[in-house]
Parts: sequence; C-alpha cells; structure tokens
Amino acid sequence: MSMPRLEEFAIRSDDVFVVSFPKSGTTWVQEIVYLLMNNADFTSASERTIEDRFPFLEYPCPGLEEVNNMKSPRLIKTHLPFSLLSRQVNDKKPKIVYIARNPRDVTVSYFHFCKTIIFLSFRGDFNHFYNKFLKDEVPYAPWFEHVKEGTDHDDMENVFFITYEELHKDIIGSIKKIARFLQKDISEENLLRIAAFCSFKNMKNNKTSNYSWLEETGLKGKEEAFMRKGKMGDWRNFYSSEMCIRMDKMVHEKLGGNQFVYEPSDDS
Repeated sequence: MSMPRLEEFAIRSDDVFVVSFPKSGTTWVQEIVYLLMNNADFTSASERTIEDRFPFLEYPCPGLEEVNNMKSPRLIKTHLPFSLLSRQVNDKKPKIVYIARNPRDVTVSYFHFCKTIIFLSFRGDFNHFYNKFLKDEVPYAPWFEHVKEGTDHDDMENVFFITYEELHKDIIGSIKKIARFLQKDISEENLLRIAAFCSFKNMKNNKTSNYSWLEETGLKGKEEAFMRKGKMGDWRNFYSSEMCIRMDKMVHEKLGGNQFVYEPSDDS
C-alpha cells in the first residue's frame, strides 16, 4: 500500500478507528468497539471474521477501495501512527480509540508474532529482536514515537487513550468508558455479556477473532497461536536486568517518564 494513497484516504466524521502499535491489545479493543457499535450483536461477532467486520486499513486485503465503499459508520483498524494517518483526520475528527501496552510485554509478544508470520521471515532469538526493537528496526517502529503521538492526542475530544493494563485491571470499567466515548448506551446485562465474550479465553477460541484463517492462507505458521497468553508480566521470562534498565532508560528519555504498569495488580 503506497503512503500517498493512505494520506489521501477519505475520512468520514462518523468513522471509528482503533489505532495501536502491533501486539498492544488491538484485537481486544476492536471486538469491544464492534459490539458497542452494533448493539451487542454477538451472532455477527461469532460468524464474521474481525477482518471482515473491522478491516485493517493499510493491509492489501480487503484494500482501500473496499473500505471506501463500506457503509457508515465504518470501523477501521490501523497500526499507523497519528502522523501517517489521512490528512483529513484533523478536519473530519473521526472517533479514535488508541491502545498502548507496556514495552516489555510488547517486545515479547511481537517477537513471537514475527517468528510465526511467514512473510516476515524472522529467525533470530529474543535478544536479537529486542536490539532491533530498540534500534527501530521492526515493522511500524519506532514504538516510542508511535505511543508518544498517542499520548499527545489524548486531550482531543475525538480521541480516547487506554492501556492494555487498564483493560486487564478493570474490564467492566474500561468498557463503560469506551461506551461513553462512543456515545453508546449499554445495559448492565450487555455490559457483562460483552466482558465475557471479550475474555481472552473466549477470544482465543473464537475462530472469527483468533486469526486462525492466517494458517489456512499460508501467511502464518502453526507453531504458535496469534493470541498466545494474553497476560501481563510475561516479559519476566525473557528480560534480563540489563534489558529492563535499557528499556526503562529509553522510555524515560523519549516519553518523559516511565508511566507503564508492568505487573498485574492483586485484584486484576
């Protein structure tokens, strides 16, 4: 997909975007947003893939032409940072939900993803991937700039910023906040049903949201699932003390502080 075409992509004021760096909880938020925008239509969410219901803007399939022809309100996913979104975003002011995740868990999850996606052909170990991440040599890098652009836009009325860790700590409260941002009323019953439907266990086993079709198309190997663990703190199995120090130093220098939560709370 050429950047000029993406920069000129026609935005509608009633579009809803989910924006993130890869492996930050994107699919999780997509499913929540879809159900809120479609009156908790669990049938559709169980029968149509998330790619069909919530297309990936810069991916060749379904492509910009099909996204252009979608009925409003369109739900669109992208891993592009704010600076690379269509120039019309500032004028049309579509609703944008931006999700960020702590960089230690992002690197671990992204490492496993890059190993299993065939066309990425990554064959190194985690130490190799970690160093490439810090050097901005992985797809959609630099992570630091991506997230900084997300936080810098947080005060705009059409942008809602949330973290993966917030969702883990309080899924019910997070869904309520997203619903308010989208101006969608939700009953207590549907709130609980959406939380249950969007649990990691359910989404991992849901063929319409677990990207199992990538194996059928030959884009993904079968070594690991697209949704691997869905938890906080897996970085502990991969990070050395030196890696933590280097990453924290980068976060402090580039984001003005270390504002991320790295461990689940006792009540999450």
